Amino acid sequence: MAALVPGIEPLRVEGDVFLIDHAGLAVIDRLETGDGSIEGPYVRDRITVVSADGGESREAAAYVGREPTRWRELLALGVADALERYPHELAVGEVLKDCCVRAPGHPGPHDVLDPLRGTEQH
Repeated sequence: MAALVPGIEPLRVEGDVFLIDHAGLAVIDRLETGDGSIEGPYVRDRITVVSADGGESREAAAYVGREPTRWRELLALGVADALERYPHELAVGEVLKDCCVRAPGHPGPHDVLDPLRGTEQH
C-alpha cells in the first residue's frame, strides 16, 4: 500500500498533478477518506507542489496517510520502505482481492488488511 507521509526528510515524492472538478473530488474523497460508515486510510490536505525543474510551485490537494506518526514508526522498524516514486516492478503479479473475484465491480468496502493495525476488515 502506498501512502504519502509528511515528515520523511529529505525525501520528496515524484508524481502527477490533475485538474478535477468538484464532482470528481467528491468521488475521490469517498474512495480515499471513507464514506462515513468506514474510515479510509487517507485524509485530504493541502500541499505545495513544485515543478520537476524546481521552478514553478502551486498549492494542490493531496491524500496523505491518516496516521503519519504510525507510518514513520513502520519505517523505523524496517517493515516499510520510503520511495520517491512507485516503481512498476512492485505492481507485477498483483491479483484481485477475494471480494473482487467473488463479485467483480462491486462497490466498497473491500476486503483490506490494515497495515497499521494488522487486522482484516470487510
